[in-house]
Amino acid sequence: MAEKQRVEYIDLIKGIAIILVVAGHCSLPLPEHMRNMLQHARMPLFVFLSGLFFSTCGDSFKRLLVKKVSKLMVPYVTFRLLFMLMLPFTNEYFNLGMLKSIVYKFIHEGYFYQNNYPLWFLKMLFWQPLLAYCVELGLRKLPKAARLGVTIAVSLAAYGCNRYFWSTCPENVSPDMVYFIYRICLMPALILLPLYYAAY
Repeated sequence: MAEKQRVEYIDLIKGIAIILVVAGHCSLPLPEHMRNMLQHARMPLFVFLSGLFFSTCGDSFKRLLVKKVSKLMVPYVTFRLLFMLMLPFTNEYFNLGMLKSIVYKFIHEGYFYQNNYPLWFLKMLFWQPLLAYCVELGLRKLPKAARLGVTIAVSLAAYGCNRYFWSTCPENVSPDMVYFIYRICLMPALILLPLYYAAY
């Protein structure tokens, strides 16, 4: 079987995106407008690059779901559990009460202790191909430009809901449904869907 050829310029862009992410998290002494640019460019760039490799070829929704669970959610859960096991050694405030609270929330709410925030990206990438699949096959009778228009409309609606919910909620309080949508990273997936779909 022929080995898959790497696309060098895509690898180069991925490398630049990784450098942007690292630079954004390193508290570099950059002007504020450059920090804002980094913050608003790095994740959309990753989403776009991921969309370049999306394909519906021969996959049923079930098969795509199984593939994405194995490639994204299994590593997500594995790393979450690994970091939870490391918690007693990495958190100076760790105590038995904290452990009980973590275990209770995990069993009753499926809530993972937030000790490794960057893993949110795996959850968001889990949703992108599933949403794109729904658009591609659910609206297959529409021209591609119209399908892209639908993703833009969905993105704008999600962005509007996002702004509305956070502007009307008291600080640090959110309705359960909004919190759930954020916790599973569906909201950023919907907002960035046009970039993923356009790349596809």
